[in-house]
Amino acid sequence: MTVEFQKIRVVTGYDPYDLSCVALLVLYCLGEINLSLHNITRILQIVPNDELDSVGLPTLENLVLYLRKNEDSQTKASFKLINLIFSISSFNHIQELIHHLRDAIIVSPDQQGVLSKFRRILCRSSVICELLPRVIIDSNISEFFVEDIHQIVESFQAFKTRFLSCDISNIYREDINNSSNLTSRIFSHTHTNDCFPESPFITNQGIGNSLPWLIVSADKFKVILNYALQISMKDINLGSELAETIIRYTNLNDRTRFPDILLLEIVLLRKSKNYQGTIDKMYQYFDYCRNSNVSVSSSTNFSHICQTFTLSSLYQDHGSPEFALKTLHELIDTIREKSDVHGLSHLWDILIHHLLLYPDESRVLQKSIYELLRPFNDKKNTSPEMLQYWYTFQVAMNLHQNGYIPDILELATKVSALSNYGLMDHMNRVSTEVLLMTWSFVGFDDMACCFGKPFLNNVKKHRQLTNVEKLLEDKYYSEAIKKVEALLNEVNAKNFSISFKFACTQMSIRIMLAAGNAARAQPIIRQYIDKCRETKNDHELSKAILCMVRMLNGWQQYQDSYKLMNSNLSILLQYSGSMKEEAKQLYKETSLALENKVGSE
Repeated sequence: MTVEFQKIRVVTGYDPYDLSCVALLVLYCLGEINLSLHNITRILQIVPNDELDSVGLPTLENLVLYLRKNEDSQTKASFKLINLIFSISSFNHIQELIHHLRDAIIVSPDQQGVLSKFRRILCRSSVICELLPRVIIDSNISEFFVEDIHQIVESFQAFKTRFLSCDISNIYREDINNSSNLTSRIFSHTHTNDCFPESPFITNQGIGNSLPWLIVSADKFKVILNYALQISMKDINLGSELAETIIRYTNLNDRTRFPDILLLEIVLLRKSKNYQGTIDKMYQYFDYCRNSNVSVSSSTNFSHICQTFTLSSLYQDHGSPEFALKTLHELIDTIREKSDVHGLSHLWDILIHHLLLYPDESRVLQKSIYELLRPFNDKKNTSPEMLQYWYTFQVAMNLHQNGYIPDILELATKVSALSNYGLMDHMNRVSTEVLLMTWSFVGFDDMACCFGKPFLNNVKKHRQLTNVEKLLEDKYYSEAIKKVEALLNEVNAKNFSISFKFACTQMSIRIMLAAGNAARAQPIIRQYIDKCRETKNDHELSKAILCMVRMLNGWQQYQDSYKLMNSNLSILLQYSGSMKEEAKQLYKETSLALENKVGSE
């Protein structure tokens, strides 16, 4: 039978899957079926994945398939469950089934009269009872309106009719169409709905071939949405059938009730590289937050979505950091308007990550940064989470502005301590990135590797520097010096990050020395050394000393270069890798040249 599914139906109170669980527990307490407690808890816990130890989506066919894999061959739980479910023909039957379950639940071991009816009993404080909806355990029929009763009846009818559309239902035809002694015992007599408009189930005809793809309570739907978001974000290159299906079978009203659907759409648009659609959908989400009473950070997924797609993924791929900056300001305004201090912590993550990727835009963000500092005016109420972001931000700014190593290391130590202070892993992303950059900046790449793979910031500027290096390799010295001087002028005029200043300075020195223009390189090298000493940056100082040694060797002043290296060996040899090898090779060349010069004299 071809089935054309309708939109997802999100119901209030309990859903048909909950009623199926009630029926299963009644059979279990009566001793009609045997199931392990582990299997029962897995049935009650909604984990919408494809693992062997999970039901999956809360449908009757999935529940039956799970029971078939785990049921006792003698009691045949799935057959008895189907027989009981398809024997329910009225709302009164549903109520009687729920009352049977309540009778099997005791508050204390002193309770009497239960064991005579049931072979197994449930404790009110047990995990099984905690996993059931409160409305099943605690409420009574008077709490339902007629509309609620119609919803329960019609939803359960659709739930069963969907099962009939599956091939597996053919195995259970006899149990579906025939009553048994068991159902006669559970339902003491045929009820009519005297108090309510009659809503009998017609299991073999149902409501036609058009059915909801899923009938689920609001709480379960949130769990399914969260899972769909998680699996969609695990691999940006892989599609998610569940996510696509949820979007296809939800309507505008669902998006209003569950804004995470918008976030799911953002993920899928990003995966399909539809950047404009992603941007439009994000603004739609911002507008929703502005025009509702929902906090922009109320969704547990909002922080991760913004981190992953607003800046770090979307705009890196889109290649428009200027547009990213514009959206970042929009995001700042939205979160400040609709969130609390905890919501601001999500923004810190986005902001710091953006500054790490595009450090030269930090001055443009000064006003926004100042506004974000306001929560820290009250130091007594500052949480470890916010302090971690605060110190992480300070490290990022110091790395790119003054580069003073003692301050950077002191702040990085605080970040490291706070990131290990029981905070959640996802809170440590930018802290890890900052610690990686710190150790790389001070020259200890082996330590930096402990925090991840190095990443390049200011990509466009570094490409320009790479082009200059190619000119140097091809010995186009005049053109290379023009380009690097233009870069240095731009760096000084726009106050670029200190690490990029060092890189440009070193490149200009290399070009001048290669072109045989050591006299022009000398004042630049001295300024380079002075700046390294001012910031106490031994890593850059080592590079500057090696430049000075090459210059002195070019002038054949081997005695001076030998003394310079000897007095700074402790600095030069503390770094592993290429710099250490370069220092050793240059020291060896200087020593041999000095010996030859002394010997010739």
